Amino acid sequence: KAIAPVALLGSCEPYNHLVTPWGSSPVIDHLLSSASLRIVHDGAEYSRSDKARLLAAWPFGADRIRVCWSDTRPGTNCLACEKCLRTMANFAVHGLPVPASLGGDVDRLNQRISTVRLRSTAQAAEWRALRLVRRPGARDRWQRWITRLLWRYQLRAVFHARLRPWLRRLAGRPSAR
Repeated sequence: KAIAPVALLGSCEPYNHLVTPWGSSPVIDHLLSSASLRIVHDGAEYSRSDKARLLAAWPFGADRIRVCWSDTRPGTNCLACEKCLRTMANFAVHGLPVPASLGGDVDRLNQRISTVRLRSTAQAAEWRALRLVRRPGARDRWQRWITRLLWRYQLRAVFHARLRPWLRRLAGRPSAR
């Protein structure tokens, strides 16, 4: 006998900005269901910044957010990695205070934003979404840096896709592909 008849999988992306390939998707998650357990992909009607805005109205939950995979201390956030800074930005983009679990201060985001290195198309897509939500006329340093983050990511992508194989051939080394 099943403990629960339904399991909810929290969405990563909203329906209108799905990133593929990805391990979880509203298109395929229900295929994990069985006769005794139904899998439901939940929350894809909201973007991450929409979720942050809704969560800010629930201080108990907002002050207990855990997003970090980098921190070695269980139940804490490092407050410096790309994911921690992006989560801070999801609150700040709406003019909301950064929750205590994420340092409680937008100054940390302003100080650390220049250290962020985007490493995947999924991360770049998240920052593009934040750029679209950005308040007009906002003067926060972190908001001005979003365009630079995306620009640096694109330059690295071009280098890795086009120039690196050419330089390897020029140096007489086989391509890494």
